[in-house]
Amino acid sequence: MSSAAKCERFGVSISPGSTRNAAYGSVPIEIACAAEVVAKWSANLAMASTRKRAPASPIIAQTNIADGRVTSCQRVDVINKYGNIGKIVGDYHEAELKVLVFGDSWSAFHHDGRTWPLFPQEVLEARLNKKVYVVDFGRGAYGILQMFDLAAAKIAEWKPDVAVFAFITDDLDRARFWRTVVARTR
Repeated sequence: MSSAAKCERFGVSISPGSTRNAAYGSVPIEIACAAEVVAKWSANLAMASTRKRAPASPIIAQTNIADGRVTSCQRVDVINKYGNIGKIVGDYHEAELKVLVFGDSWSAFHHDGRTWPLFPQEVLEARLNKKVYVVDFGRGAYGILQMFDLAAAKIAEWKPDVAVFAFITDDLDRARFWRTVVARTR
């Protein structure tokens, strides 16, 4: 699939000779596409926030670029107030047992806003008869190195009783990559 076709897949029309691409100068078409996708989502978010309805969740746009080409682009729109995926249940500061989970897409995957780390929180609370709080720091496509990088900062900040690393063997040799928060709404 051509770069222009990948852009169109995300609702953005851009091609090497287009006037819109001229605004990016000598930037490769793939980077221009990523910028256009982010701009479109940001514009949609601003338009949606002016409507009379419940506030939207923050949106993170992830554009994956390999060998100078856009390989995929997606939005993650179930981000909670801590910048993580999934629902928040309870209060971390009041919890008697505090747990941080670091993982890849399996930890970040959600169904109706619920990620798997919420289930042990509920089970532990019921069995221990204590307030338990599990923070899900799962990130799609993270490898073990990025999990450790994130944990080094978050463990010092959150001071949990337990830290869990949930990984698969593919996570052992994944390269690092970066994501950017595109917009936050309240």
